[in-house]
Amino acid sequence: MFTQICRTTVVALLFASSAVFAEPPWTFSNDTRYLSMGDSLAAGYGAIPTTQGYAYLLYQGGTFDKITNTIFANAAVPGVTSAQVLAWQVPAAVTVFQPDVITISVGGNDLLQILGGGNPATILGQFQGNLVGILCGLRAGLPDAIIIVGNQYDIPEITATVHG
Repeated sequence: MFTQICRTTVVALLFASSAVFAEPPWTFSNDTRYLSMGDSLAAGYGAIPTTQGYAYLLYQGGTFDKITNTIFANAAVPGVTSAQVLAWQVPAAVTVFQPDVITISVGGNDLLQILGGGNPATILGQFQGNLVGILCGLRAGLPDAIIIVGNQYDIPEITATVHG
């Protein structure tokens, strides 16, 4: 009997609350869409917790718009290369999410291939071509989007081999 009363009360509360919130508290057409793209830095890898990574902090701080007026998505994946961002994240950004603001951090995994014995000229040339493709693809598909590209971080093992 008590269980039946509880169920009835919960169902009644659900119906009552749905009447109060008949319309969702967001409007997709007016919200600023913010997308983080790239590799582990953009994904928040290394931040404890991950939601303390830079993309999340930009969102939580209302950098691009009020939180209540921002739709945030993080498409970044630890370990991806610029070729993978170009192949997977750019098409999803352009055809599915269609952001107003994009932050990108990419290239670290490309550069780490040099440490693995890869030819620096080949890897840097591929990275350059992929980065151009990423930026041109985003600009062509999202002409009004603000695109912010993070610069590369220092990899001491690589910079130590550069003679100044």
